[in-house]
Amino acid sequence: MYHDLWGALSAGFLLDLLFGSPEFLNLPEKWIRKLLSVLESRLYKDDDDEKKKSLRGLQAMGALIASVVLIVAAVLLVTYYVNRWLFIAVESVMFWGILSVGRPGRAGISIYRALKDDNTEDARALFEAMSGQECFGLDRKRIISGTATYLSANTALGAAAPLFWMAVGGPAAGWLVKTLSILDRIAMRDRERYQVFGKTWAVFYDVVYYVPVRLAVLVMVAVSGFTGLDIKGAVKIYRRDRKKGERINSCRCESVCAGALGIKLMGPSRYGDVIIESPFVGDSLRIPENKDIKQSRGLMLETAFILYLIFSLCLFIISRS
Repeated sequence: MYHDLWGALSAGFLLDLLFGSPEFLNLPEKWIRKLLSVLESRLYKDDDDEKKKSLRGLQAMGALIASVVLIVAAVLLVTYYVNRWLFIAVESVMFWGILSVGRPGRAGISIYRALKDDNTEDARALFEAMSGQECFGLDRKRIISGTATYLSANTALGAAAPLFWMAVGGPAAGWLVKTLSILDRIAMRDRERYQVFGKTWAVFYDVVYYVPVRLAVLVMVAVSGFTGLDIKGAVKIYRRDRKKGERINSCRCESVCAGALGIKLMGPSRYGDVIIESPFVGDSLRIPENKDIKQSRGLMLETAFILYLIFSLCLFIISRS
């Protein structure tokens, strides 16, 4: 069993690095969003009081996660009894769909190249496609810092948490994390609607991401040291700014990256008509430069690779015992 899990995790990680996220891997997220819409149509009532809205939101989350986990388990069970290699192949593709390292890495390089050619308009469009943010009017410095912010946050959201939970509980646990991430993004971008209905989503999301985020921080700090970045700055800014965010896991990886690069990250972001007033982390020791995109991308990829090595080694040792 652990042999298969180790092999599938390795294959999924490699596929994500090589090919990113092809369109067919986005289908599960679209289905999850559609299922949420169905659940909301039955459970969300504008005239409910706060206690009832919160309870209904918990019911929607529970039904959604249960549906996703049961579908994943059923597919894996069927393929396991059909053919072992088919089972490993399906498990690998599931892991591939959960991870998000290759696509942001490619997007970061595309933004870097556009700015290198002084093509700010293309850089804005690429940043908007990568992050989902409205970036009309962003200047070169904000595009650079925004890209570095996104890549550092993705170190935890797209790499550390999925790898940790997939190693612990396989594809079912991985898709549970992915579902919570989707719910959290939905709630963040429509705060008025989900302030109460999605209250429990945020609690479960923070619990699930608590350990992986801190593991990512430890590895990021180490990586900043052996790649020539400012490890002292990374530790200093992390200790000072890690609690600035309104959420328990906010600002962690971003603070490490800001300190390692010596620039300010985060700040306000816009999603359609919604403006999220995130705090700034780090110090403006210098003006953000194009190389900061490459360095933050390297920090993300190297941290993800080391975390993969740690978790896959644990699985390999267990499989041999």
